[in-house]
This record gives sequence, C-alpha cells and structure tokens, in this order.
Amino acid sequence: MIAKPVLELVTIVEAAGAGDLDQRANVRTVDEIGKLGESFNLMLKTRKQAEEALRESEAKLHSITSHLAEGIYVLDEPGHVTFMNPEAQHLLGWTIEELNEKGPHNLIHPQRPDGTQLPYSECKMHNVTKTGERYISSDEVFVRRDGTVFPVTVITAPVIENGNIIASVTAFRDITERKQTEKEKEKLILDLQEALATIKTLHGILPICSSCKKIRDDEGAWKQIDTYISEHSGAEFSHGICPDCAKKLYPEYYKKDK
Repeated sequence: MIAKPVLELVTIVEAAGAGDLDQRANVRTVDEIGKLGESFNLMLKTRKQAEEALRESEAKLHSITSHLAEGIYVLDEPGHVTFMNPEAQHLLGWTIEELNEKGPHNLIHPQRPDGTQLPYSECKMHNVTKTGERYISSDEVFVRRDGTVFPVTVITAPVIENGNIIASVTAFRDITERKQTEKEKEKLILDLQEALATIKTLHGILPICSSCKKIRDDEGAWKQIDTYISEHSGAEFSHGICPDCAKKLYPEYYKKDK
C-alpha cells in the first residue's frame, strides 16, 4: 500500500530532474504520503513558474539589448560569459562557448593599447567583481576572432544581489573612427603650429630715418629698409630703378621735358 505511492513520487522526482516539470503526484490520501505528494506538487509548480519568469526575463533582456549600438556581455564571478548580445558577437566574432572554453580575458582582452601583455590579475574590468566599483575607460583595446585589434570605450559595473557581488556587466563600443579623427586633429594642430612658427610679422612702431629711410633695429643699428623687412618677415626683394630715380641718376638718357 505504501510502496506504490513512494515509487510514484520517485518517478516524478526523476522526471523533474530531467526537466519535465509538468508531472504531478496523484494525491489520494491525507496521511504523510499524501502531504508529501502535495509538497512535491507545490514545489514543481513553483519551480515551473520561476523558470517561466526567468525565460520571460531573458527574452526581454535579449530583445532590449539586441537593438543597442553597444556590445554587452555578462560575466559571472568566476569569469565565465553568461550573456552576450548580438552587437557584442558581431564586434568580437566569438561565441559564448568559444570564449568560455579558453577564457574571455585571454581571447578578447589580453593586451594593453601599447601592445604589452595584460595579466588577468591586473585587468580592471574583471576586478570589478572584487572591488565592487564601476570602471569606465576610453583607453582599452579588444581583439577580434580574426586577430585584429581595435580600440574601445568600456563601462563595467558590478551586479549585486542581496548585498553580494554575483557578476559584472560590460558595455563597450568600437571607437576606431573616433581615434582616427583625434589623430587627424592632432596632426592638423601640429601642422598649424609649424606653419605659424615659420611666419614672421611686423607690428608696432618702426623707427625710420626721415631722410635716408633706414630703420633702426632692436640693437640700435640702422639698416636699409629692404634688409630690415627681409630679416623680420618672409618677404624677399627684387631690385630695380623707378623712372623718377632713373632720370636723376642717368639724366643723359632722358630728354628734358618740353
């Protein structure tokens, strides 16, 4: 009489362990076996509701993050990837299974921007689960599955549950174009600075002789106006004789005005 209900409960437990949460104990008595059957039924119902709520929550999370321009992935405390949105898969080229096989840090974040190796223990992104503090940086690089290295801006924050850090979530964006624009801007500034350094300008009051038109320099020496201007600007002079001076210097070549 007792063996059959017990065997029925064992069968239900085994089915639940295999993932079948729709099984229910056939409660026929109000004794201990019947109460045990009711407890099993309540447990299975609660577990099924929890798993349905979890699936619904995961579906909403996937739906929201699938339309973001940032890559997002979640690491549990040991450092395994538990979630990765489509943009993260697109930017990195790795699957969750591949990342967890060899470790996400070893595959996507093994180096610093200067190319030197970044040990796991020194990675500030992964240490968020230890420090509990958010980490923000625009000076990180990731490695794609094809081996290409690209600059990223990252925000990594701890996931806290009941006062305990259980995971970390990272959002990152490819900033290759932004870095290129910054380099071009820096080059343009340097080019302008070099150009300005080669430009000489004349300004202020120049002391000039009212008779011979020589200019006195900062050291007190009087110089021809063309010499002074050439030394203090980028101008160059070609010398010739104007008609009035030519008449004065070489009158024999000019007829007297009638």
